[in-house]
Amino acid sequence: MAPMKRALDDAGIAHHLVADSIDIADETWRAAAEGLLRPSRWVVVLKHRSDEGRAFDIAAKQRYRHYVVADTQAVGQAPAGSLLAALNVSAPLPSWLVRQLGGIRCVASTEEGAQVGGEWITADAYYRDGRGGRSVFVEARDHQFGASAVDSRRAALEAESARWDGELSRIAKAQAEVERQFKDVQRAAVGHKAAQELSERADEFAESRARLPVLRQARAESATRMSQLDAEHDRVLRDSTRSEQAYEGAQMALRDGEGSAAGRLREHEARREVLRKASRESRAQKAQFPANWVKPAALAAVRDEFENARQAEIRAHHVDQELQGGHWEVDASVVERHARMAA
Repeated sequence: MAPMKRALDDAGIAHHLVADSIDIADETWRAAAEGLLRPSRWVVVLKHRSDEGRAFDIAAKQRYRHYVVADTQAVGQAPAGSLLAALNVSAPLPSWLVRQLGGIRCVASTEEGAQVGGEWITADAYYRDGRGGRSVFVEARDHQFGASAVDSRRAALEAESARWDGELSRIAKAQAEVERQFKDVQRAAVGHKAAQELSERADEFAESRARLPVLRQARAESATRMSQLDAEHDRVLRDSTRSEQAYEGAQMALRDGEGSAAGRLREHEARREVLRKASRESRAQKAQFPANWVKPAALAAVRDEFENARQAEIRAHHVDQELQGGHWEVDASVVERHARMAA
């Protein structure tokens, strides 16, 4: 159908399909209309009679099996009670199809149809014409006419899918049961084969039983050796832990010793600087003394007189007090005699 429509469009031939121009007005009669119209759904209706020759040529080349019709008519008032009255027609239809649909009476049952005679159809698509009666029912998944047909097809396909899902589930369960039985058979076969192998390997098993005491002894010795190794490992681990702790303690003591040595070095440097300063000040003060005060003999006499510097300071303090508070001879002649005696 699609190639035929495409070829007609390419040739510029105006047309439509019967399926595109009919909708079902009364859903009660959808099954009847779908069944009766199914053979005509792909009938090509030409808009212009002048295109008939070219359209026939295209249909012949396409081997199109449905009718191509130029003899058409618009649908007017449909006869009451006819199948045509249950339809909505939006475009001209082949004249013969209009006459056919208008001549088919809608009846409630086959019994009623048999009584009225002529052409009739029931709601469930049992159709009687001049040749006899037959069912033209089609499944909902094959409905074609109108927008509701899409919903019908979808619902039918969903129901069909659900049915197949159920069938697949049943098959899967049956397959699982077959696989279980197959595995049971396999296990039974394995058991039979195992008994045969036991018989064939009796000598090998006897030898193994004879070696069993030796193997048990070896296993016991291995267990003992493993226990010894575990104990040795624990001892080595403890020794290693103690060594690491001792090393860390030595490192900490070394860091503390280095810190203390650095502190003492700083203290010695500071003390040395104090002593240097005191030495410089002492030399400066010594330079200010009279020369006979700092002679070795004078210094030795001072050391003999005073046991330490503190005693000398105390004596100097007393002298200062006497100089400040004592009574002294200030006569110039006395001073002159004292100077001559000292010389």
